[in-house]
Amino acid sequence: MRKVIYQNILVFFLYFFLFEIQNQTFFIAQQQLFDTPPYIIGAASLLFIPHGVRVLSYIFFGPKIFFGLYLAHIVTGLNFTSELYQLIIPAFFSSICALVAIKIYTGDFILKDLNKLNVKFILYVSIISALFNSLTVNTFKLLTGSESGEIYSSQLIQYLIGDLVGTLILFYIFIFVRKIIRQSFY
Repeated sequence: MRKVIYQNILVFFLYFFLFEIQNQTFFIAQQQLFDTPPYIIGAASLLFIPHGVRVLSYIFFGPKIFFGLYLAHIVTGLNFTSELYQLIIPAFFSSICALVAIKIYTGDFILKDLNKLNVKFILYVSIISALFNSLTVNTFKLLTGSESGEIYSSQLIQYLIGDLVGTLILFYIFIFVRKIIRQSFY
């Protein structure tokens, strides 16, 4: 039980930390570059590394990581809205998107006998989870009136690209760091 709590805390802080770095660098730079309101750029970007935390945390820790990830989505979502209903439902869909992709791929929520560093598997889960996240969150925003139809189509593409690129970047950073650690101890 203690291990699960530590894993949830790790995922919470990793997601929160990467989100804040992304928010302070990429979102603000993109907002200034394109001179757009923060709610347009901040909601989606062409590079979103925290999505990699979603995907990789479910791959390495399984569904028990949901609570730390969901709490991280709630806390970071406060940057964009203070309306509770506009926060809880999209955070839920974002928190389960990678879990749904794993379920589609394996038929189960828990990975067994699967090489977790399989690039094809990571790519598949990244694409499906980015698509699921993009469609559910943006459709919810459209149905609740928090975004217009014009923004909807643009956000769909930005979510998809940003989530996919962010996951792949974090995955390759993980592989690189893992390789360096292994070489330094062996």
